[in-house]
Amino acid sequence: MYDIKEILLCDWTTQMSTDLPFYCVWRNGKLAEKTDSLLKYSWNSNVSFYLGCSFGFERALQDAGVPVRNIDQHCNVSMFKTNVACHAVDLFHTNLVVSMRPIPRSLLKTSVEATDRLIGAHGAPIHIGDPSEIGIYDLLNPDFGDAIDFEEGDVPVFWACGVTALESISKSGADLAFTHSPGCMFVCDVPSDYGGKMDRTVPIEIVDVTASDQSFSASLVSLSIAEKIRQLQNQISKSMYKNELLTLSAVISQSRSVAVLLHSSLSGDEVKGLKMLLHALACCKVETIMVGVDAQYSHMQSDVENIALLFNECHGSVSVATVQQMLTEECNHVIIVANCTESEQTLSECCQMFKSVKCQIVVLGCHFSLVDVELMNIDCSLVHALGALTLSLCLLQSCAVHVRYAVKGICEGNVPVVSISDQLSSVKIPECLEDLWVFAVNS
Repeated sequence: MYDIKEILLCDWTTQMSTDLPFYCVWRNGKLAEKTDSLLKYSWNSNVSFYLGCSFGFERALQDAGVPVRNIDQHCNVSMFKTNVACHAVDLFHTNLVVSMRPIPRSLLKTSVEATDRLIGAHGAPIHIGDPSEIGIYDLLNPDFGDAIDFEEGDVPVFWACGVTALESISKSGADLAFTHSPGCMFVCDVPSDYGGKMDRTVPIEIVDVTASDQSFSASLVSLSIAEKIRQLQNQISKSMYKNELLTLSAVISQSRSVAVLLHSSLSGDEVKGLKMLLHALACCKVETIMVGVDAQYSHMQSDVENIALLFNECHGSVSVATVQQMLTEECNHVIIVANCTESEQTLSECCQMFKSVKCQIVVLGCHFSLVDVELMNIDCSLVHALGALTLSLCLLQSCAVHVRYAVKGICEGNVPVVSISDQLSSVKIPECLEDLWVFAVNS
């Protein structure tokens, strides 16, 4: 364990005004100058902060056998502005800036586990795969640093970056501030693992959550939680693919907008299952949650409105929406609540409508296949499908590895994990789901 002097860079003779290769000088939030020395400036009223840097974990990647393309290509790392908002503090506010490294897909797990323990150097990645999901659309034109050439089989992997602080300083409009120039870092004599070298007892699993016609995208979850969700799937259905429930719940847990469409009449237990699902979606911090009924089941409309009303009194915003409103909103995912008595014709027409707005479709309560429409199914009784999806989402929200990844590392203090019991504390569990509930809670 290092003492506080070592954590504070251990050499009290550090000369902040000359020890960096290059500096940025900011006046009133604007970049005024780049220089290799700050000796001409007075430091009487300034305070210096040292932030970790992803350069600190590159040796760990190399030692683990992961190629570091920017080192191999003798260039700076690529850095990008994202659409991920940081927590604002007084005048300081900005979106997250990330560094990007191309990593061979076969070594993604290795790269995650090699960097996860180095929390002083930003730790594990905050995003893997499709850059558009975090607001990046051209990897050949980084906002800072250099473009990096990809090799066949490489996947873009993104880590938090200290350049975020530069963006925050710029937006604060501070009269005078100094920062490093991106890529020109202070190199100290503190080992990169000083911030907490952790012996991970639970390995990480990478879950492929790629949508059809989209670039590869992944999520992270601890191996123990992944195994628990696979066991949960085995209890409800023998006809689903091995990781179907895990993939589905990982996709939904990271969605920004979800519509739940009733395409069936619901029994009392199924209504309870629907309430459970809405609570789980809220715990996943889904920004927009809509619930509605297909026109032919309009007799369920008042039930849905009452469910939403009671939910909003305690837990936040769930809006009642028509199918047309769901289509207009272009939600990321629609969960179609059906059952095995539904005709394929009516389900087909419903799915085709949502396909037209590029919405990912989940069907609960029956197995339904449709040519040229990507579907995810939970093929079992409707109440068990609602229960299994709910409990899988809750398991993910109890997993620090997944929650940190889902919120892109943006959290105050510790990662905000919540136990399954707390997530569903105000929901009555249907008697037919008690075995699943006990199994999940005892994880």
